[in-house]
Amino acid sequence: MILNVKNLNLHHKDGKEIKPILHDISFNVKKNSCLGILGESGSGKSMTCKSLMGLLDKKSFNIGGEVYFKDEDILRLDENEGRRLRGKAICMILQNPMTAFNPLYTIENQVIETFLEHLDITKIKAKELAVIALEKMNLKNPTEILNKYPHELSGGMLQRIMIGITIALEPELIIADEPTTAIDCLNQIEVIKEFKELRKKLKTSMIFITHDLGVLAQIADEVVVMDKGRIIEEGTINKIINEPKHEHTKYLINTRLKLIKKFQEVVS
Repeated sequence: MILNVKNLNLHHKDGKEIKPILHDISFNVKKNSCLGILGESGSGKSMTCKSLMGLLDKKSFNIGGEVYFKDEDILRLDENEGRRLRGKAICMILQNPMTAFNPLYTIENQVIETFLEHLDITKIKAKELAVIALEKMNLKNPTEILNKYPHELSGGMLQRIMIGITIALEPELIIADEPTTAIDCLNQIEVIKEFKELRKKLKTSMIFITHDLGVLAQIADEVVVMDKGRIIEEGTINKIINEPKHEHTKYLINTRLKLIKKFQEVVS
């Protein structure tokens, strides 16, 4: 077991009002496995992973429970220890690529800085690795892209750059928050392929957050389904798809099937 989440709770502090967001979230991630977190917008998927990664402002949020990465409760780490863990051992691909990069610096500056921070390599090697990372994500003219500022690139391109950086760092655990949302269908296939290859090559574990059951069917081993800040169902991907028990899980699956049917009707 590489990650063990026990009774994770999250409350938002807004003046005197304290609003519950997550309710006793518990799940495990096995080594070299992919756990899918499935749910609609607002179900608590992203907040769950931001909570366990320590990415929420402690002045505005109260986080309770335990989150063990291997044998270490990462909720108890101080800021420096958390930063050491994030980026190398655990990488998170954020949902909104437009806010993940500093607008004042070029892509090259930010990618190389990340590599130098977490990898024992020279600046020249870091630049070479940056080019390779972008090429793996099917980004043409990587050297030209590296010289651009974030606002000069589309959200889909920035998303692929983030994924490329993560894969290059070879972390033990990847938390991917809707990583294919801003990417077209053809590149989605390539991205999923890269994630699969990473798991096979490095035995990297993964949490894959999405509202798209079709994506999870390609990559996840087990799935937890979330609704209104709670886990309502969990099981293997095959069990969730073929034998859903909760009404909301059935609704999500039926919605996906209706979309597929509609697409097939339009194509035919």
